[in-house]
Amino acid sequence: MKPFKSLLFLLAVFAVLAVVMLVMPEDGIRINDDSSIKFTTFERLFSKKPEKKNVDKIIESDVDMDKLDEEERYIVNSDNTIDTVKIIVDEQIKVVQKFQYANDDPSVLYSFFEELLGMKDGGDVRVIHYGDSQIEGDRITDFLRTKMQGRFGGTGPGMVPAKPANNISASIKQSSSDNWKRYTVFGKADTTLGHKKYGSLGAFGRFAPVIRKNDTLRIYSDTNAVYEGWLRFDKSSAAYASNRIFSKVKMFYGNNTKPVTAGLYNGEELIEEITLLANNTLNLAEWDIPADANPISIKFSGKDSPDIYGISFEGQNGFAMDNVPMRGSSGLDFTRMDMTFLANMYRLLNVKLLILEFGVNIVPNVTDSYGFYEKWFLEQLKALKRINPGMAIIVIGVSDMSRKNGEYYESYPNVPLIRDAQRNAAFKAGCAFWDMYEAMGGENSMYSWATADPPLAGKDFTHFNPRGARIIAQMFYNAFLLEYNNYLKGLTEKSKGKEKEKEKKKNAK
Repeated sequence: MKPFKSLLFLLAVFAVLAVVMLVMPEDGIRINDDSSIKFTTFERLFSKKPEKKNVDKIIESDVDMDKLDEEERYIVNSDNTIDTVKIIVDEQIKVVQKFQYANDDPSVLYSFFEELLGMKDGGDVRVIHYGDSQIEGDRITDFLRTKMQGRFGGTGPGMVPAKPANNISASIKQSSSDNWKRYTVFGKADTTLGHKKYGSLGAFGRFAPVIRKNDTLRIYSDTNAVYEGWLRFDKSSAAYASNRIFSKVKMFYGNNTKPVTAGLYNGEELIEEITLLANNTLNLAEWDIPADANPISIKFSGKDSPDIYGISFEGQNGFAMDNVPMRGSSGLDFTRMDMTFLANMYRLLNVKLLILEFGVNIVPNVTDSYGFYEKWFLEQLKALKRINPGMAIIVIGVSDMSRKNGEYYESYPNVPLIRDAQRNAAFKAGCAFWDMYEAMGGENSMYSWATADPPLAGKDFTHFNPRGARIIAQMFYNAFLLEYNNYLKGLTEKSKGKEKEKEKKKNAK
């Protein structure tokens, strides 16, 4: 072929390719449900490589506020006065991202701060950390729990489900007999249960089949059947020290049609056996155990199974924090539960703060506006505050997420929109907000976290690994502690003001 004809041929090929690039949809042409034809586009071909965020400064700012040399120490005296030993100012701490409030009003957290102050008298305070798969395995929660327990007292890993979705928690190891089944309000819920009593974990477990309303055949044919099941809990060597210490076991149960015996064991030694009477209300069983008890087992036997809403491992008093991962949820499932039942469980647990961390399941559904999500999420926040007046809520915004665009990974373009919807809902409901997206570094930060050395997130460019989760938890804890110290500082200044007024009145006489 002559050079001129070769040139014409190449130009024709380039022209055809250019036309294909021009008309090809960004997501390709779908052939069937399983396959599609994709081709690069002009936008991808000539797009600028996304800027990789430098996360070194973020990692450097991973400062433990409990270990700062110049940390402010507020000591609460027996007469409720407060002594300031040292002062923390903003320049002395590296808080990456502060809490945000509607009208910059932090008083939405004061009810919880008051509860923390009251713990010096031996009180109990509980926090529940709800989230999606981002917090599975007790990630983020475990660090926050051990830091808060170190500061305010308390031990134990808190509430766990009878039948977890997986056994990946680093805080406590679980196993069970094979006949346990898990029922959840999130994900694919069983609509034939006949009730919506899921409790604070949004889930319950059973070792006997559910008796449904019209299941008369089973009711009469199984009158002599006896069901047995067991649960075992082992302390984890990978857990933080405070999570391995507990002296009380609490079990929340109900909805059994027949009496059931439940025996608590320390290894092979029976500590106590009790009878769980038949009823359809929320009940609490408690056992005191030796501090060195391990493993702990609960063995059940009866003609039915109660719904087990959770088993909590705690100290005799102090701070408790539950990790509640709701895989696949966008934080919109709470009002699908029996809210009166949930309110009763919150009261029994003395829940004073909820932390809600959702959003990654919304991100793949890219659209131009998330007003619908803001509205639905606001309804959840209002409902939760309504059933437990005085309870504070902190909303943690969605993390950054990356997707592959041509040869490069870049942030989903809708992440800031979802973050804004969550923040707007939080402000309208009177909740605090913490911006995890900005704390990570903003746009394209997840790619940097996943490719850091060592990595801070998985190669799905969505979930933090344990190291990244700890850094996020430290950032959040620093922001929380700054707010708490500011609150105590305000009490100190108010107390000093009252003393000055007293002195003025005294001198005036």
